[in-house]
This record gives sequence, C-alpha cells and structure tokens, in this order.
Amino acid sequence: MDAIDFRTVDLNLLAPLRVLLVERHVTRSAEKLGISQPAMSASLARSRTLFRDQLLVRGAKGLVLTPRADQLLEQLDHVMAVIGEMVSLPMEFAPETSQRTFTLHGNRPVAATPDGDSGDQGLDPAFRCQSQQTAPL
Repeated sequence: MDAIDFRTVDLNLLAPLRVLLVERHVTRSAEKLGISQPAMSASLARSRTLFRDQLLVRGAKGLVLTPRADQLLEQLDHVMAVIGEMVSLPMEFAPETSQRTFTLHGNRPVAATPDGDSGDQGLDPAFRCQSQQTAPL
C-alpha cells in the first residue's frame, strides 16, 4: 500500500464527520459543533469526495449510514481516542506507585559487595534516604 500524501487530505473533516455519523442529522451536528448548517453540509460534501462514498443517505427514518460510513465511524472513534491521549496532559508522576525502572549513572565510584552487587552504595546518602521513603523497592 502506498503512503498517503497528507498534504492532500483535510484532516479537519474527521471531527465533523464523526459527529455527523453519530447524530445522523446535519442541523443537530452543526449545532453540536457550533457551526452553521451550510458549513456542516459543505463538510459532508467534502467528506463524501474524500472517501468516495455517500456516507449518509436518506432512509425511511432519516439519514442512514452506508456500509463504508459504518466502518469509518468505528475507525474514527479509535482515531479520536488516540488523538485525545496525544494532546491530553501527561499524568503527574507518582513515585510511590510507579512501575517504571530507572537506571542512574554518575561519576562517583561504586564499591561492589563480595557477591558482585554494587547496590546503591555509590549514591548520595540524602538521595538514598529520600528515594527509599518516596519510592521503596
């Protein structure tokens, strides 16, 4: 599969498209996004061109998703969740619950014990005391 040239893809269509596919109503979707109904209609028209599919078609009870739109909705849910994680603030570091492993490097000599373990003997005593209180092994 060839790489997509993202310069030719309007990624700004994805969020309105997801709202349209969930709401299945152009005016309600526009209101939810705080844009005009004509702007939402234009977004739908551009999305139809981008995906080469009608996406929403008139049915007996209003707009109905095409099979391609059904597939896109599932993918858009995933993409929006990933983007949400990417732009959300990172969690504050909590040393007492962290499962991360850290390797410390320094320029102080470290004396090894007879069994070959250097332990934390080369660490500054104040750091060693503080780290044992906040992040015990």
